[in-house]
This record gives sequence, structure tokens and C-alpha cells, in this order.
Amino acid sequence: IPAYCFYPDVSFRDHGRNISECLPLYGRIFTTKRFHQDDTALPAGVNLLQIVRHGFDPAVHRRLELSSTVWESYACDASFVGCWSPKKEALLQALIDAIPSLKLKVWGIGWGRCGADVRRHWTARGAFGDELAIVYGASAINLGLLSEAGGGTIIGDQVTARTWQIPAAAAFMLHEDTRELRDYFQPDKEVGVFADAGDLVRKVEYYLAHAPEREAIAAAGYARCVREDYTYVEAARAICKYHASQHPLADDS
Repeated sequence: IPAYCFYPDVSFRDHGRNISECLPLYGRIFTTKRFHQDDTALPAGVNLLQIVRHGFDPAVHRRLELSSTVWESYACDASFVGCWSPKKEALLQALIDAIPSLKLKVWGIGWGRCGADVRRHWTARGAFGDELAIVYGASAINLGLLSEAGGGTIIGDQVTARTWQIPAAAAFMLHEDTRELRDYFQPDKEVGVFADAGDLVRKVEYYLAHAPEREAIAAAGYARCVREDYTYVEAARAICKYHASQHPLADDS
């Protein structure tokens, strides 16, 4: 029975031995990371990698009408949803140092290991499903922070699941500026971008003070997601197309 792997994370090596040891068992690896083509962590015998785009699920990542009670519970100036890493902690620390009054909320796993300044903004859990859409909708600024390089990779993330899921929820995203991001969204028109920690602080201050511009960018990003059909359908079709090419008698419907 053919088996395929859809892999959306930075490194094949950073989550224990099982993933890397099982990679040669798959007929093909479908990855959302272009830099995996140069990944030194790939074990011998791995079949050809194929790049597919990440995306969003319209049943989950969508605009929600929030009640006043929900809004009061989740509203904040800026939020980040994602796992901890030293780089992400450093960026959030820079924000806290520069804007002590910032109402910041952090959702995700691993943040219990970070310093006290950042940890006190952590909700001590992740956000999934409808709650994820609520967080995006209730945050004035949703931070698109990217993971640094992992085991065997030459660079860190250039895009991630949040890259598509935040705009798909009609929410404003402030994302690290990368060349790959620009393949999918127009900086400063469909998403906000920042270059480094200092620029992150400046952009947060700017967009908090310019709500109409922030809302216009969020609306344009949402429209781009809908117009380009940035759902996971494209990745699913790529997997099915490859399967049909290798097994022509299979039902490819």
C-alpha cells in the first residue's frame, strides 16, 4: 500500500528518532519547506522530496463574529500562537522591553521554559480549532514569528502555517519579511512585515496607532486568500496526482 508523508515542520531531526528513521518507508515526501531540498539530516534511501504549499482550512481559519463576553476574554494589542523557540522569545522580549504597557498574549507549547518577562504573558496552553480563529479575530496584531534553523537545516522558516491561516481569518498579520512570503502576499498591502527586533517594535507601535490602515490590510489579505484559493486543496491534489501517476489503475477521483 503506497504511503506518503506530508511534512510541515522545520526539521526532520528535532522530534525524536521515529520521524527520520521512517522517512525511507514513504513513497514520497511532500514538504512545505523549500530548504528541505538541501537538508543534510535526510537519511539515505529517502525518496524524492516534492514541495507543496501550506495553506488554511476554511472550516477552521475563518472570520468569526465575537460576542462582547468572548471579546473581553481574548482581546489584546498583540498575540502570538505557536511553540517556543529562543529566537521567538528574544523577539517578544524586545517588544516587552520597548512597550511595557503592551497587552500581549502568547499561546502554544514550551513557553514555560522562557524568562519570567515573557512567561507572564503566556496562557499556559495552545489554541486550536474555533479558539484559534477567536484569538486571531480578537488580536489587533497577530505576530507571524518564524522558527530558526533546526537540526540538519541550513536556514529557518520562511513561511509557516500562520502565514496563511491568520489572513484567512480576516485578521491583521505582522510577519517576518522573507522572500518566500512575497511570493504569496504583498507586504504593507496584504500583510504587515518587519525586518528585525527593532523594526518589529516600530511596526507594532505604528499599526496600533493606525487602526484603519491595519483593517484595510487585513481585508486585502483575506481577499487574496479567497481569490487564490490558498486552502490545503492544492497540496491534496498534488499528492493525488503523484499517486495516480505511479498507480494508473487507481481511482484518482
